[in-house]
Amino acid sequence: MKEHDANNRPSGEVVYEKLCTERIEIEAVGEYVIIYLTTGAAILNVSGKRYDIDAGDSVICPVGSKRTLEAAEQAIDIEVIHLRPHLLPEAVKAVLREKGSIISTSGTDIRGYIDALTDELKIFGRLQDDAVRARLTMLAIALARIEGPHRDQLPISSPVACAVDYISKHISERLSLGEVAAIAKVSTGHLSRRFKAEIGVGFADYVASARLDRAETMLRERPEMSITEIAFSSGFNDSNYFSDKFKKRFGVSPLKYKKH
Repeated sequence: MKEHDANNRPSGEVVYEKLCTERIEIEAVGEYVIIYLTTGAAILNVSGKRYDIDAGDSVICPVGSKRTLEAAEQAIDIEVIHLRPHLLPEAVKAVLREKGSIISTSGTDIRGYIDALTDELKIFGRLQDDAVRARLTMLAIALARIEGPHRDQLPISSPVACAVDYISKHISERLSLGEVAAIAKVSTGHLSRRFKAEIGVGFADYVASARLDRAETMLRERPEMSITEIAFSSGFNDSNYFSDKFKKRFGVSPLKYKKH
């Protein structure tokens, strides 16, 4: 049986691994571990409890935990992210302390933010500090929405949370700082400052990143749509500009990404 020891890996603040294995022992000593099942089906063993997971599902494991992931039939492809504790927002830590592990299925908000983390790591081999903070903050928001009791522990203020919700629901539309600030009932200057301080990136950069995330998902899940249709559906009003931004972010053109 092909096995992998998760302890024999490079060290660092954020470490990304892509593995093909039949069985893996995940021992999260001094770190949090996110596991994403790329292909196949597997059984996750958590303190004697067994959970069936399929391709597209992910698991977030807390510090000090030990998990066994075993292929149901044949070798599985997985992606693993190791995160030092100080990088993870308190909202995520609170949920994990109570639940022990979070298992998210394909199509949930959580899945999207984990995809964004793995995409950044695939392309650049590491995460920029701002990217770590922004992605994990959004992961915290998604978790807190699902785990209701932890809403009060969100690492962002009400105006910024309101802005993030509005952007998510209107990503295909024109979005200006003034318009979103009015929705959040604060001044443009206040929202701009709080957005940068709490999310880790500026308002415009966040909107651009959210649009590229939306486009990347549509390229994978909506093959019948043209590049231009995807660009407009993601909030870009110029397909050439969209292609340039997409290539800069993901390393390939939208067309090549779609074919891949």
